[in-house]
Amino acid sequence: RLHVLQVEKIQHIIEAHIMSRRLLVASSTAAAALAFTSFAPPFRVGANPVTCAASDPKAEDTENLRMWTGRWKNNNTRWHSTRPHASLIKHLDVLPEGPTLVPLCGKTVDLHYLASTQRPAVGVEGVKKAIEEYSSEQAPHGVSFDAFKDTGEYSAMETYAGSYEGVPVKILRGDFFDLQGSFAGAWDRAAFVAIRPEMRDEYAKVLGRTIEPGGVILMSTYERRAGTPEAVVDGPPFSVSEADVRSTFGSLDWVESIELLEDVDVFTEPRYKDSVKRWSDAGLTDFREIVLVIRVKGGNKKAWWKFW
Repeated sequence: RLHVLQVEKIQHIIEAHIMSRRLLVASSTAAAALAFTSFAPPFRVGANPVTCAASDPKAEDTENLRMWTGRWKNNNTRWHSTRPHASLIKHLDVLPEGPTLVPLCGKTVDLHYLASTQRPAVGVEGVKKAIEEYSSEQAPHGVSFDAFKDTGEYSAMETYAGSYEGVPVKILRGDFFDLQGSFAGAWDRAAFVAIRPEMRDEYAKVLGRTIEPGGVILMSTYERRAGTPEAVVDGPPFSVSEADVRSTFGSLDWVESIELLEDVDVFTEPRYKDSVKRWSDAGLTDFREIVLVIRVKGGNKKAWWKFW
């Protein structure tokens, strides 16, 4: 009888985990959302891989993704910029010259900007319309998708493969938390601020298993440093300070170091002038862009990407 009760208890735990996965958010762009699949990095110390069923990459009407699908449908994408991110341009040299992951990419032009610097770019996006718009809008600028269809390169993802000036540009359609692969670096352009705070550890696990030993994560976040109580805790973008990044990543066994590169006052920085009124009207009195670099510990670094 005791054995039966133990088995039933395990079954309940598994069922609860599956249900919780369906209720979490996976998504898009600089204001994306997310869903849940947790894998500890298999090559890290203390790894304990968990096997879960991957999400359907075509599912856009889920409870978690529906809002973002609606925003794309209604062209409510004010986070999108037609220019490469200034922080990426300024700190580009910290990124290795290999395949660069861009989480929750939307239709960012950062993808082919990275390609223009000889860094193959791999974005992850949950909404197909965003990928289609990227393809059509950037075609006149030299971005060419060879075949707008699933290439089957990444499990649990639809892969759209293209190129810019001969350098690969790919967008993976699906749940970021299902991502498997290997990348020399990552450019987090406000993806970490898009996820709910309780999911930050899961986000870090994905980077831990996909960024090569010796790799680099360049991260731009936003900190709601002061304002009304509602404005400070609102989101997305959720407030992410330097301390928050260190709290999430600092104790992980695969992280070598975390360095603050910039603390930018959004209200005085010229490139943010068109957004100042919106954030001020929202109740913020001190709003910052925080730029950091997270360096991954070295190891027997695989050089497959040199032949990608």
